[in-house]
Amino acid sequence: MTETTSGLSALRKQKLSHLFRLMDLTGTGYIERDDLKNLIERMVFARKVNNQDANGLEEDLTRLWIKVAALTDTDFNGQVTLDEWLKYFEHASSDEVFHEGMIRPIEEAFIDLLDTDGNGYITYSDYREMVLAWNVDESELSHLFRLIDLNRNGRISRAEAKKAIHEFFMSDADVPGNWFFGDYTRA
Repeated sequence: MTETTSGLSALRKQKLSHLFRLMDLTGTGYIERDDLKNLIERMVFARKVNNQDANGLEEDLTRLWIKVAALTDTDFNGQVTLDEWLKYFEHASSDEVFHEGMIRPIEEAFIDLLDTDGNGYITYSDYREMVLAWNVDESELSHLFRLIDLNRNGRISRAEAKKAIHEFFMSDADVPGNWFFGDYTRA
């Protein structure tokens, strides 16, 4: 995969643009705190998370939003554009310390949200609830789940989920994790 002028490969730019569109729930062309809040509410409702866990998740993601916005919202208007979003990930992927401090918490938050019972596994039902909250096409779900379930045992371990999410954010290869958030090839 060749590098684009932004420093991100075309594949990573495509995946991150897809995630941006999923997070831009209102279709405004930018992400703001309300988008994140609405997304959290949808995930909490879909996952039937208890109030204490929901509050903890909201606090964690709000802290993450503050960090992301501080690093991406270059014009300080409370809105992160696609260009700002891509620049953030360009920096995050080029600096291992930055990656560990900013990308790793995103990976862990998704896994915790998926594995709400803490048994170390994500069932098809768990995965389905989460990705539908993100407006991923339901017709894609069984295919996506099979891609991420590397050992084909009918459930995704925390290790498999961590690998898939990491691949989504960091890989420039054709790997299963690219599909974690749905079909990134659709515009």
